[in-house]
Amino acid sequence: MHPLYYKIAGLKLALYSNVPLAHGENWGIFASEPFEDADYSYECFLRPTLPDGNGLQGYYDNVKKRFYAYTLETGNQMQIHLSQENLPWGSQVSQLYPQLALPHVLLRHKRLLLHASYVLTPDGAIIFTAPSGTGKTTQAELWRKHRDARIINGDRAVLSTDEGMVMAHGFPICGTAPDCLDVSAKVLAVVSLKQAPQNTIRALKPAEAVPVLVNGSYMPEEYRLDMLSLIDTAAGVAQCVPIYELACLPDKSAVDLLENTLKGR
Repeated sequence: MHPLYYKIAGLKLALYSNVPLAHGENWGIFASEPFEDADYSYECFLRPTLPDGNGLQGYYDNVKKRFYAYTLETGNQMQIHLSQENLPWGSQVSQLYPQLALPHVLLRHKRLLLHASYVLTPDGAIIFTAPSGTGKTTQAELWRKHRDARIINGDRAVLSTDEGMVMAHGFPICGTAPDCLDVSAKVLAVVSLKQAPQNTIRALKPAEAVPVLVNGSYMPEEYRLDMLSLIDTAAGVAQCVPIYELACLPDKSAVDLLENTLKGR
């Protein structure tokens, strides 16, 4: 078997394949030196003929009208069976993202994968979350322009808790955003964005904050049974970090308001 090793959000992930696989876009950033104590491992098999899918999680190609992959999870290990008919698709780890089930794997280790822009300031991380088209990228770029902040990932962020502190982590998938870095930092706040004709900000109560985190998290349909774990993990995050609703304009005034709020002005 051909091994590859990754560290994502503090987790050690090992992938063993019966054929050599390339990292693919951004995955090399998260590659690691070999280790033996993986938190989770994958065995990947490219096959001329897929096994019987009975009892396996199937992935269906709606164009070709056939299953192209099956997975089977046992404990902290997952087998991935891929059809060779799809080559060159399947020759890079980045192409296996649905089968790797990282939102599920992260959640098993009490980590949330959020649809968010992760911005790093000198004081810590700000996580902007909102539905697509609401302004996450705009606010992140405003912080980069006016506060010299770094955008670690413009589309996704992993959140974890450690002794009452929430940490943000980079992730190898970034949508159409250009920024994708492997950086972990303490979270100053999670900010739920809304477009508005004037700037207002308010701290969310836990009963309001948990749905923001749950609705902003990635949850593959095939792992919908993770919902209770997702809610529990989101509640843990909401207890440890301020979560705000920022209704704002797409300009520097929104940066000023949020910064002043975070600094208690």
